[in-house]
Amino acid sequence: MIDLRFIYSMIEKQNLKGIQLFAMSKDDEFFNFFGVNGIPRFILLDKEGEIIESNAKQPSEKSLYSQLELLE
Repeated sequence: MIDLRFIYSMIEKQNLKGIQLFAMSKDDEFFNFFGVNGIPRFILLDKEGEIIESNAKQPSEKSLYSQLELLE
């Protein structure tokens, strides 16, 4: 069994920002829907929640900011 308390404490301890999603197994629909084959995975959504990029760049990559500016 996965200890969600541990996961929540790691999110807090690592000061992770944004929305943190969790799937119980790699067979979860989330993995298939977004094409996730590794973690961490960053997914870029528009204001309506539509997928723009299911394998977005990490926030530390400067090219992500160029992509975000195009959305405005």
